[in-house]
Amino acid sequence: MKSSDQPLHQLRVQPRVSEVVALALLRLVFMPACGCALVFAAARAGAFASTGPGGLRALLVMVEWSVPPAQNVVVMLSASEYHGLAQRLASMYLVVYPLSVLTLTAWTSLALYIVTENLWEPLAISGL
Repeated sequence: MKSSDQPLHQLRVQPRVSEVVALALLRLVFMPACGCALVFAAARAGAFASTGPGGLRALLVMVEWSVPPAQNVVVMLSASEYHGLAQRLASMYLVVYPLSVLTLTAWTSLALYIVTENLWEPLAISGL
């Protein structure tokens, strides 16, 4: 029986390198870029206040777009007895999580720069 003929819950195939690279690029580069662009556009349209906590909210939402994927899907697949798929996804996450240390740092720095330079109004320092 070929692996393509097996039911999904019996698959025990290791992920291909192209699948891991695609997941890493999609989840760690493309989605944060789209999220930061959406938040920036929403902030420029007035969805976040330019003073007070509005900029902090924008920063928090941008960082939320940058976090690595959660393990919930692996747990749900395993609970649904799709152990092969759960094992395959978990091994893909094994590569993605260390990479996320670098990308999360980069996206957080970029988000902080965007918020401080474009969304927060400079504070007026009186008495100087």
